[in-house]
Amino acid sequence: MKVFEIIQLEISGDHLEKEDELEPKKAKFNENDAISYIEYGEVPRNIPLQLLTTYPQGAGFPFFTWAQMFFTTADQEIVGWFKGNGDFGKPAMNALSDISKLIKPLPYVVLSKVHDCLDKIAKFLIKNDSEFKCALIWKGKNHLEIFAKTSTTGAVSPGVKELLKAQCKEPDELEE
Repeated sequence: MKVFEIIQLEISGDHLEKEDELEPKKAKFNENDAISYIEYGEVPRNIPLQLLTTYPQGAGFPFFTWAQMFFTTADQEIVGWFKGNGDFGKPAMNALSDISKLIKPLPYVVLSKVHDCLDKIAKFLIKNDSEFKCALIWKGKNHLEIFAKTSTTGAVSPGVKELLKAQCKEPDELEE
């Protein structure tokens, strides 16, 4: 690194990547050599969660965005507006408060109760069988649909499942 580059780094305080800096090495999964991955290290906890969706321009605001943001606790929803086939305008970034104003005021207290209820039902269903897979869909008022998957085998191999279990702890496990 040249002296000028060191001074520039110290003045700006930012990490600048050099053009000749190599990308980390690609590795292949043992379970499936058709899939490669790059290990970039730990993801900082303070990175905001952003969702991305597309919607036709002139069709109003996408109604499903408030539910996506509320139930995922995302910080922003980026909506890409399109006119035709592959003709996208500048994407708009929206916070939950922006979406609430664009659609209508949302009943956060009711939504919080619904979220807590669905969470309790899901935890009850998987309490005795960690391999049990289910989906809960609330369609408003007294209409709740519960879908269960009998076979838990799928596209994720047992080795990847074990890796995910080691990396992604349940909130209950983190408190212990």
